[in-house]
Amino acid sequence: MAMAMLYMYLQFLLNHNTNNNSSKFHFFFVLCFSSSSFFPLSSCFASCTAGCNAIALYIAASTDILSDIANRFDSDSWSSIQTLNNITDVTSVHVGELILIPFDCKCENGTLGHTFTYTTTQTDELETISEILYGNLSSSALIQSANPDEDFLDLQENENLSIPINCSCGDPSVSDKYGLFGTYSAQLDDTLSSISSQFNVSSDLIQSYNPSVSFNPLEVHSILFIPSKGKSFASPLYVYVYGRKILEHELKSGWL
Repeated sequence: MAMAMLYMYLQFLLNHNTNNNSSKFHFFFVLCFSSSSFFPLSSCFASCTAGCNAIALYIAASTDILSDIANRFDSDSWSSIQTLNNITDVTSVHVGELILIPFDCKCENGTLGHTFTYTTTQTDELETISEILYGNLSSSALIQSANPDEDFLDLQENENLSIPINCSCGDPSVSDKYGLFGTYSAQLDDTLSSISSQFNVSSDLIQSYNPSVSFNPLEVHSILFIPSKGKSFASPLYVYVYGRKILEHELKSGWL
């Protein structure tokens, strides 16, 4: 039904739009909209030329060990994650705890993202990897697409899987005051207002950076890009991440 409506809209534009530039824009919009179930709309409108630093806003779905989380997100050291999150007990990350994980947001084939590597265990299933181990920051569909030769109905131990996670480097047309973005998977009972309050970011700003997301209602596990200040020219030694003031040298070397 949705594809039929898109096709009818495209035909209307081609038949009625006499402005070539506008027609091309609308055609591009339709193609991006039809693929938005796999990639965020923002990546369609602004084909990237360079990457940036990013944050995975990971919510623990089971009791975990910080070093294991760091390994899943290809972190060189769990100590930088411990510092950023002010974690005292690295042997017990609790269910529902929000963990900020730095990673490199790369520009690959014109799209922003990072492909992590996960080595399977004997009891792994696709849904477990997507929902539990990566906190729905990557969907089952994306993981399957990134591993076309893998038989997910019969996962074997010690298989190396590619885990793609989308990210953002911002949009200067929205604001040039935000230099760091977190990738967040909407949780059950999340609303635009609650997310705004949780990350201390205005609702309007969140909507502006996520034009393809419907917030009324907000679908669970929708991927959102949440802006943060990043570096401050007034205090160059510090990094500001969702209200947390961190000395730059305490974070992973080369990350910021």
